[in-house]
Amino acid sequence: RDGRFEEAIGLLAQVGTVGRAELILLQADALLCLERPAEALRLLPPAPPADEDGVAVPPRTAARWYNNRGCLLVCASLLAEAEAALLRAVELAPDEAEYRFNLSLLHWRAGERRQACEGWLVFRGHPADATAATYRRLAGETTPRAADAEGAQSHASGALHASQAAALDRLALRYFEELRSSEEFPGYWDARREVAHGSHEPGIALY
Repeated sequence: RDGRFEEAIGLLAQVGTVGRAELILLQADALLCLERPAEALRLLPPAPPADEDGVAVPPRTAARWYNNRGCLLVCASLLAEAEAALLRAVELAPDEAEYRFNLSLLHWRAGERRQACEGWLVFRGHPADATAATYRRLAGETTPRAADAEGAQSHASGALHASQAAALDRLALRYFEELRSSEEFPGYWDARREVAHGSHEPGIALY
């Protein structure tokens, strides 16, 4: 398998990749598959190059460039730069699930968990203001099931697997279930206190 990636890198070197963003992306992909992310990152400067005629790359190609660069920056632990690149990818291709997935995963790993979950849930069409019970139900209904998931990982290339999207769905839904539960719990007991104080029934002690 590694031999095929090495062969691809050699062929791309023969063809030449200067000013050819799609070929540079392929070369970086091959290096990443060979577990050489630092070399791959050196191929992807902060912005994709124009072609030999000075024409800018199409938005979809540019979005992939920023996404892949963002993933490689995560590998290098350059999280602020990675976030900027992934935000640009999402801006250029807002309907691409893998770019939003990578951005949400970065926010989660950086400790920005509410931002990660809210951004993903809104993208997936889930409500951002539902009750804990609703989020619990939605998490339980999410498919494919966890046993089928491949595990959450960032995507430098290729389509996002349905099981990985579902895994992040469940993570975000359960996060918001816990968040809403913590918000609803004090209100529930406040209401119980009011009922108890108004009823004058003996034997009720609320703390």
